[in-house]
Amino acid sequence: MNFIKFYMLLCCCNVWTIFFFQCNLVKKESSYFKTALDNKFSFCYDLKINYPELWLNQWREIDSTFSIEHFSKQQDQKFNIQWHSINDNIVDQYKDLFEFSIDSNLAIDIYSYGTVLELKNNKSMVSFSGDMEVQIVNIKHKEAGFIYHASTYEMLQDCFWINSNEFIILGCTQDSLMTPFIWKYNLKFQTKEIFYYRKSFKKYAVDYFFQKFPKYTKWSEH
Repeated sequence: MNFIKFYMLLCCCNVWTIFFFQCNLVKKESSYFKTALDNKFSFCYDLKINYPELWLNQWREIDSTFSIEHFSKQQDQKFNIQWHSINDNIVDQYKDLFEFSIDSNLAIDIYSYGTVLELKNNKSMVSFSGDMEVQIVNIKHKEAGFIYHASTYEMLQDCFWINSNEFIILGCTQDSLMTPFIWKYNLKFQTKEIFYYRKSFKKYAVDYFFQKFPKYTKWSEH
């Protein structure tokens, strides 16, 4: 009789152990998915309150259903900032193309590399080479920090700050098909998160630069 009671007690203990284990597992899974969703919503929120409408609208002209929610993270990377000195002439020449942080101490520069600006007949003329670079400009210390060299396969279209430490690069791959991408940079931890759109397209806004900076004219046009 005592053996039967002991066996029943043991079974009850095992049932409760399994129950608590499953509850704890469900709780951990729920926490994981909640964190993933929070990160997703946080990412979308960061974009929605800061994004350049021009960038979204140019893709919506191609696909009316285009949305920030349709991006998914594909990769995490580390980077090292390589600082070098710059002079005032460079800053003065390209500052209209810089995206300044809120305190104006730093600026994102994705346009100056391979970009030639000239004044002709009172018009600001511009021409480009194929490659582009991501740099951070420290205005106070007159330094530029090289972060990434984009090949002709990657078109950098726009950029903006989320806060004084994080910023976004917007662009697309340009091969037989164009796939929009979002790069999220963190300067403090020197990390880069890469997001790609869920589908690709046959074309993109080739004159995006001139839509963003209407004061400039293509050199080839004159």
